[in-house]
Amino acid sequence: MKAFAVCLSIVFMPAGLVAEVLIPERPGSYERSFEADDFRLRFGLEVPEGATSGPRPLVLALHYGFDSSRPFPRYYGKQFAERVISPGLRDLSAFIVSPDSHGHHWVDDEIAGPVLSLLDALATDPRVDGERIVVAGYSLGGTGTWFFAGEHTERFAAAVPMAGRMRPEWVERTNGLPVHALYSGDDELVSSKQIRDVLRRLRVPTVEFTELQGVSHYQSPLYAQALRAIIVPWLRVQLAGSPEPADSQD
Repeated sequence: MKAFAVCLSIVFMPAGLVAEVLIPERPGSYERSFEADDFRLRFGLEVPEGATSGPRPLVLALHYGFDSSRPFPRYYGKQFAERVISPGLRDLSAFIVSPDSHGHHWVDDEIAGPVLSLLDALATDPRVDGERIVVAGYSLGGTGTWFFAGEHTERFAAAVPMAGRMRPEWVERTNGLPVHALYSGDDELVSSKQIRDVLRRLRVPTVEFTELQGVSHYQSPLYAQALRAIIVPWLRVQLAGSPEPADSQD
């Protein structure tokens, strides 16, 4: 899909209120920035077709790891979303926001705070359903997904951690939030068995687990197939009302 060149508008609100991000009218993929807590956050934004027909869900896409020996790539989150999240969740017809971590880990307050402020700002747009925000991420972003699901549970309607490490306390604190974890039995960095065993021991009823086979940790785009086949139908149930595109095909 071709991106449209539309300028970013940032309105600085009175103290105590977040800035309002104006989402472009036309569908497409955009590069944006947002200032919150004295931090300028770069992010990608995908506006779905037909967004004006009613409030749509919003997916927070958290990117995987990066080479810390090099300068952090600009709009790295957008690149991740275009490789994994967008093709996997396209049939959900959701807005997809993909921030850069700017070299931080997603569990760091320096990045978590601005990300939450960005979600608040995007939710001021009437086309975005602030009650149906999903967090999804891979590897480093999978860890971040567990973190946001456990430490900021009330902000999300569902969570999809993929191939990421987690802490048992984050799982326990999800407090009824629907979570569907995707891991691969052939992941050479993150043990699917360890994750599965911890989840079995904790027995949190709203946390589901699916193990893929034949997928390396370095084959993240292959997770898009599982997102489309497994997660989109699951999310339709959790979000109860996500529109099904007329051109959707099984």
